[in-house]
Amino acid sequence: MSATNENSEAGHLNPDIKPLRSILVIGLWIGGATIILSVLFPLVLKAREAARETQSRNNLKQIGLALHNYHDVYSVLPPGGSIRADGTPHHGWMTSIMPYLDASPIYSMLDFDEAWDHPFNVDLFTFQSPTFLNPSNPQPRKKNDYAITHYMSNPQVFHRNSSVGFEDLEVGNSQRWIAGEIADGFQPAAYPFNWRAWNGITNSSPMGYGLTSKNVTQFLLADGSVKKVTKQAAKEFWGNYSDSTLDIKHPKYAVPPVTFPAAVPEFSVRNTSSDNATITAIAVEKEDSLQLRFRIFSWDKGNYDTNLSPGNIEFAAIEFPNATHVTIPRSLGAAHLKALGQFNSLRVIKANEILFDELSIEAIRDLSKLQRIHLNSISNDDYQRLTKKIPKLDIEYDFLRD
Repeated sequence: MSATNENSEAGHLNPDIKPLRSILVIGLWIGGATIILSVLFPLVLKAREAARETQSRNNLKQIGLALHNYHDVYSVLPPGGSIRADGTPHHGWMTSIMPYLDASPIYSMLDFDEAWDHPFNVDLFTFQSPTFLNPSNPQPRKKNDYAITHYMSNPQVFHRNSSVGFEDLEVGNSQRWIAGEIADGFQPAAYPFNWRAWNGITNSSPMGYGLTSKNVTQFLLADGSVKKVTKQAAKEFWGNYSDSTLDIKHPKYAVPPVTFPAAVPEFSVRNTSSDNATITAIAVEKEDSLQLRFRIFSWDKGNYDTNLSPGNIEFAAIEFPNATHVTIPRSLGAAHLKALGQFNSLRVIKANEILFDELSIEAIRDLSKLQRIHLNSISNDDYQRLTKKIPKLDIEYDFLRD
């Protein structure tokens, strides 16, 4: 066969060979990419889980720092739960450290004369603090609309009306665990019984410490450090960092059956103002009174700082015209006081302060059924002037300014 014919036959084969070659190249690319992904994907998942563990570790450190700051102020750790003599639970240790976790605005709106689940308080505990969430835990982040916690405390440190200082936690402070990651059985962060007994076993039970899908659990120690404990080393850790002589069955460690009411007040009215602030008026009947409390919450101004307009007061008066007690956590001027005249039976006003001028005093005088004003602060001059002009009015204050 001549060279010319051989070249001609080779040329006839090219159209069939090129598609096969392309398919082979594509197959090699796909195979290579699959191999690379099979190698990288577990590494990515591992890196993400490591980041989640680091975040949880930082959360526990933040909780530890908040507890130390609280202790610096009060020379004692917060009580695990403040429980009244009649058994009514008021507030828990996680609520007590809110001012040290950048949650001061919500903390300042709480009524500590009332229980955590009282209508005046309950809706504030729907706002979730990321510090109380473990990113590694895939469980739901709310319980009956309440913000929850993925961490529980040591009942040997936090319990009913506890009063424990760091000096009580053995020399060096590092010899007691304070809190740790839990697997399930979450409770509202505001619940006054956020502690859980531990027997030294981790990562084995949904109601225990440590996720069952993992081999490590992180614990906060009294010195503020965080220790990562493997499932195999948990018993030794428990022996070194717990007080095994305490009777964990003592009534002060008891946690009642968990039942949570709805986190929305039964009687409330909301009005969204022009600056994207939600004005909530919450009413509670008490014996012969209807007590109304305003709560102002702004998403535009740091979640707490916004003005209350006279129109907001009038809006609430339409819904609750027979309110006898009105609490407004703001400074009031003459226009606000005039709007309060829309309440037919108003006897008591509570506010931060009143901007006193002749129009304000006249508006107060027009509130014919008003018996008492309670202010956070008032100047001595304004106090003297008001008592002189309206002598029958009872004026109470927390601070008297010069």
